[in-house]
Amino acid sequence: MIKLEPRPLTLPDAFSFIRFVKETGLRQKIADVLASGEMTQAIRSATDADGNVNETSVGFGMFMLFGEELADAKVESGFYRFLAPILGATEEDLKACELVDVIEAIFEAATIERWKSFFTSASAMLALPSLT
Repeated sequence: MIKLEPRPLTLPDAFSFIRFVKETGLRQKIADVLASGEMTQAIRSATDADGNVNETSVGFGMFMLFGEELADAKVESGFYRFLAPILGATEEDLKACELVDVIEAIFEAATIERWKSFFTSASAMLALPSLT
């Protein structure tokens, strides 16, 4: 079993994300998802009455929203390249991990609110709708 060692998000991660979006052509899909409110709805659906968020459910929801795109080899490769340094792994190690372990490590790196802030900032750099 591969041990992921997530670290906090940094400014270079925003630039890495922007390159990922540009290289893979995901800009329009992300814009459509943000504009539709699907991502916000996925987060709300995974939040209980006390405001606790089931991060694993959110993670699976995001994979469902972008499932078809992630199946593209170019996008998949860019996804590993973007996430591996954040999760403290090589791209090859990340490929060998179970999906639930990756999702858990993603939310160890940052809370939902920090990820929302990160993607809102990166989206602004790409002139995409914000995540509200």
